[in-house]
Amino acid sequence: MRTVPRHLFVPDAAPSEAYAEQAVITKRAPDGAALSCASAPEVVAMLLEQLILSGVEIGPYDPFDGIWLRLTATEPGCCRIAATPEAVGSMLCAPAIAQRSPALAEEDSLADLSLARNHAGPGRHVLSATGHGPGRHDLTDRLITAIHTWDGDRTAIPVVTAYRGLTGAPHHQPSELILKPDSPLKIAF
Repeated sequence: MRTVPRHLFVPDAAPSEAYAEQAVITKRAPDGAALSCASAPEVVAMLLEQLILSGVEIGPYDPFDGIWLRLTATEPGCCRIAATPEAVGSMLCAPAIAQRSPALAEEDSLADLSLARNHAGPGRHVLSATGHGPGRHDLTDRLITAIHTWDGDRTAIPVVTAYRGLTGAPHHQPSELILKPDSPLKIAF
C-alpha cells in the first residue's frame, strides 16, 4: 500500500491529508455534509485482502445466474445474501447483485459473488469473490471454481427435478435439495 501514489486519487487534498490513516472527503453537499470519500488506507488494504478476482469478464448485458444455479447444485452452503444500499454505497461490500447475491456460508465464514470494475470498457466487470471469516480462503476458492466452471459452458441448461414431499426423494439427503413447501427441488448439470 505504501507504493500507491494516493495523492493522485485525491488531487484536492494536501499530501499530508492524502497519506494520513483516515478517509479523505472528495465531495460535499452544499450544506457541507460529506457525500463521497476515499477510504482510509487500512480499509482499502482490508478490502483488497478479501477480494479474489476470477479473471472471468462479463459485459453489461451478460447474464450470470448460471453461477448461482451451479452453486445450488453442488454446494451445501449455498445461499443468497442481501446488502443494504448503505453498505453498497459506502463500499463496505460490492455484491454482484445487491438484492440477492449468491454466496457460500460455512460455520463462521462467508464468501459472496462480487464484481470488480474492468476499466477496459464501459460496463465491463470481472467476476470475483469476497471472503470473510477464518474459512474465507476455502470458500472464495470454491466460488472461483464455480465461476470458471460456468464460464466453460455459459449456455449449460440445468435439470430441475421436483419431488412430492421429502419421501418422494429417497435417494437424496435433505441438504442436497432446495426445500420448498410440499415440493423439494433438485438441480443438476
